[in-house]
Amino acid sequence: MKFATLRPAPGQPTLVALIDATGQRYWPLSTLLPDFQGDMQQLIRDWSELGGRIAPKGEGQPLEGTRLEAPLHPHRNMFCVGKNYFEHAAEFSSSGYDSSTSADDVVPKHPIVFTKAWNTLIAHGDEIPRHAGVTEQLDYEAEFAVIIGKGGLGDESLKAFGDLGGVYLAIIGGTAALETTWIETIEDVDMDDLNPESLWKFRIRDFGPLRVAMDSHGGSLYETVRRDAAGRRAAALASMGVRG
Repeated sequence: MKFATLRPAPGQPTLVALIDATGQRYWPLSTLLPDFQGDMQQLIRDWSELGGRIAPKGEGQPLEGTRLEAPLHPHRNMFCVGKNYFEHAAEFSSSGYDSSTSADDVVPKHPIVFTKAWNTLIAHGDEIPRHAGVTEQLDYEAEFAVIIGKGGLGDESLKAFGDLGGVYLAIIGGTAALETTWIETIEDVDMDDLNPESLWKFRIRDFGPLRVAMDSHGGSLYETVRRDAAGRRAAALASMGVRG
């Protein structure tokens, strides 16, 4: 099951909803559980009692046009655990930004606990307070999906980049032999039954040059090239007196 805190329309109160597997429709929990009028925190607290009673009824409502809010609205500061799984600890240790460990001490010997203020949990698109009166340096961290290839992807992929955050990086075709020299090691292979189109996890260094060919703002180098080529073709045919 997928759940979300969303706002059906501007000015309307937020609600907790059940989301279908395709991410296209939703059901307010208050319509599935008439006695439930709480938020996501209450759903989590009462899951043992409520979980078995939740099931979609009818067609639901379209998710398009709603606003996804922060899933939780804490009332107190949040306690977080850093480096809470091995791959994350190893990745951060080798990033060059971790001064707390060495190459021989990837996993911390004791839990790393830190706090976040309750209002630091915000929704996608919300303004991030800078607090310029407190500090001149804003710490940042970004995570996004990157797909590398020499061809192009379709409109559905371009929409997914906008919905989920991601880019498609183009690399020059015919340079595979050179590209392999930028791979330091193969860390993992998934879906190996699709070999050679399996999902490969590489550790790379100085990989490139690459060019952003499709981005999360709807930009597509391939569409631009196709549009320009069509315009030039029409102009060339017209100059020769040929009707397209």
